[in-house]
Amino acid sequence: MKSYLVRSIAVVSLTGLAACGDKAAGSAKLDALAEGISRDSTLVLLGTGVLSASGADTVRVVNGHRSMRYFVNGKNFEVLYARDEPGNVSEPVQQQVETPIVLLDAKVLGWGWKYYVEAMKEYGLPTPLKEVLNQASTGPDTAAKK
Repeated sequence: MKSYLVRSIAVVSLTGLAACGDKAAGSAKLDALAEGISRDSTLVLLGTGVLSASGADTVRVVNGHRSMRYFVNGKNFEVLYARDEPGNVSEPVQQQVETPIVLLDAKVLGWGWKYYVEAMKEYGLPTPLKEVLNQASTGPDTAAKK
């Protein structure tokens, strides 16, 4: 019951956060995305990212972009994050500077925080935000695709 309540609060919080602002992080690169394109094509469109990593953290960065992989209900998901500001993968996901791109079996399903909230509900993806329950309603509106 507790995990359901926390997940419900997280979804409501993310939904509220996604409704604020007007510019998605990495939006110049996101305009070229399309539903169904391959992971490789997505990485080409995103170009080299600005995220750094060292040591064991290097497996969580692909071509300078944060990568989080999930195996949920027998399906392979990957979430790549577009961002404009340099950072390190050891930092928590920051909604105001990163935009998620959700892939299923290496094909784009959709992108943006609004889409990620839908994917959390539909596919059971976890919230990537550590402080979601304590955040004020800040962060950019990110155009969702679906």
